[in-house]
Amino acid sequence: MLTLCIAALAVACGPGEAEPEEAGDVAGKSPAEIEANFNNVRQLQEEALSATADVVARAETASVEELEKGMKELNHVLLRSLQESSYMRNLRTEEGKSRMNELRASNLLIREAYAKLMDQHPNPTPDLMRAGDAPTQ
Repeated sequence: MLTLCIAALAVACGPGEAEPEEAGDVAGKSPAEIEANFNNVRQLQEEALSATADVVARAETASVEELEKGMKELNHVLLRSLQESSYMRNLRTEEGKSRMNELRASNLLIREAYAKLMDQHPNPTPDLMRAGDAPTQ
């Protein structure tokens, strides 16, 4: 069911919806800025997974409010991470590819946590299903 839900949302959303306009603009960024942005996103990913770990672990008994809060937090971080991953891809360097793959690996964990919460939600609304419609890249 989850796969069907994600596929339907991906089709409805269309390609490229989560990519920021500036994702392709790598000019003018110093290596320090690139490093800082990457580290910031990695920290956000880790914090989101840590902050929602309790709710994900007890998703079957969590309240609707807890499920929604966790879903919204994971969704926010996932979209930010997708933006940064797109930026890293546009660097067109081996280091950029490596970092993009690192972000993708964490995104898979975020998507799994999100899916577990969504599966337990009694009535997920379209605004709660946004993480499922973000492109995988």
